[in-house]
Amino acid sequence: MKSGLVLLVIVMSILAFCASTASASGPEKLCIVIDAGHGGRETGSIGPNGLKEKDVVLDVAQRLRDELKKKLDVRVVLTRRGEYHVPLEHRANMANTAKEGRPADLLISIHADACRGPAVNGFKVFYASKRHEFDLDEIIQMEGATVVEDDFRARRRDLVESARWDSLYRKHSYGNSLLASSIGTALENRLAIPKLLVAPAVLRLLRGLDMPAVIVEIGFLSSTAGETMLGTDEYKDTCALAIMEGVISYLDEVQDTFGRVAGTRRPAESLTERELD
Repeated sequence: MKSGLVLLVIVMSILAFCASTASASGPEKLCIVIDAGHGGRETGSIGPNGLKEKDVVLDVAQRLRDELKKKLDVRVVLTRRGEYHVPLEHRANMANTAKEGRPADLLISIHADACRGPAVNGFKVFYASKRHEFDLDEIIQMEGATVVEDDFRARRRDLVESARWDSLYRKHSYGNSLLASSIGTALENRLAIPKLLVAPAVLRLLRGLDMPAVIVEIGFLSSTAGETMLGTDEYKDTCALAIMEGVISYLDEVQDTFGRVAGTRRPAESLTERELD
């Protein structure tokens, strides 16, 4: 009797160990960071009737989070969850450490545009551009012969940062352009407004991000028509749905090119679940 009990305990221990090992060795969930632009004292653009960019984009970010978690087995992180200010460097650091100290897999930053003069309507998608054409050692060698010591230290810091930018640009150039193109196509298919740009840009938020990342300008608040459109639940839902479809298209393309991607589609029976952080 006693030997049988001991055997049962051993068997259960082995099964528990095997289960934990299988869980630990399973595919890691994708982590997607959604950045709602501005916040707190930074209102962003303001429409003719007072609608603020910071409020619109936070609403769309939350809707996008829900769509992603409903359709994909992923972890979603919001850089801000409410009405407060988050410095750009904190947003970038949050994305670069989102997976237990490691970079997230994607970042999508949501903004609304504004312009002076004639009313403009449409959306834009930006991704990181190349910053330098020179090798870091070559630049330092050239600069070191012409600047004083204090200036050299400051310039060297700038050069190191620029070299890091270029290193990350090369690492994620394919992912950046593919993500931007996929989201741009999905928005073009869903929205009634035109696609104005899908293009590279040197933008502060994209500096130093170690993952494919895009900034999506979902419309113009500067006209009455644009403000009215951006204030509707229907438009914000459509934006969130289109961006989610763009992410799925990107993941499908990456999977086809490079093999299996962790954190893919949810099982069919889970598609109706609504999960929040």
